[in-house]
Amino acid sequence: MSTWFDTARFGMFIHWGHSSQQGVELSWPMVGGNAALPDGDMTVAAYQSSAATFNPAQWDPAGLARTAKSLGMQYAVFTTKHHDGYAMFHTKTSDFGVEHSPYGRDIVREFVEAFRAEGLRVGLLRPQTLYPFPEHRISELADNVEGCLVVEMNAGQMLEDVRLAVGGQIPVSFFGRMGGMVPMPDEILDAIEDSYEKLIERKPV
Repeated sequence: MSTWFDTARFGMFIHWGHSSQQGVELSWPMVGGNAALPDGDMTVAAYQSSAATFNPAQWDPAGLARTAKSLGMQYAVFTTKHHDGYAMFHTKTSDFGVEHSPYGRDIVREFVEAFRAEGLRVGLLRPQTLYPFPEHRISELADNVEGCLVVEMNAGQMLEDVRLAVGGQIPVSFFGRMGGMVPMPDEILDAIEDSYEKLIERKPV
């Protein structure tokens, strides 16, 4: 049984974010680049610094949608949040995203509305390092613990997923290392102790 995608053929992939201001690919520069896009080593701070100035005033989703349609495209896919953790949409689970940038508006929503208005199908891409994500199991565990610490070798790629899974039942803390640095046991223990102290401070006397 065929689907519309079997014959769609021609489409658009839109893949950009705050780091586009620096002329670098999303996420990869923080881990030394890759063979196709060897941007070299950038510190996490240098890469993420452009989040504070993200204001794509020339972003024109309606014009882009018209162009896509005029060229015969039938669909478009947009990267909503890449491994760098920057959300191109409004979310209540993180402050690291376009909602808190100088631009302020929900870019993903603008993309979806503009392309659908032209009769084009839309797709949304959000890479995950863990698939399928054990949402139900984490939700069950949240019933039996008072807090959760997410430890990652990145800037918090899975943090939002864990927060969504626990549904606000418990506080979720984060400890991460970038640039291929492995979180060491003593660092994780320190992060656990810090999270526990904050948890105690939140409890009513």
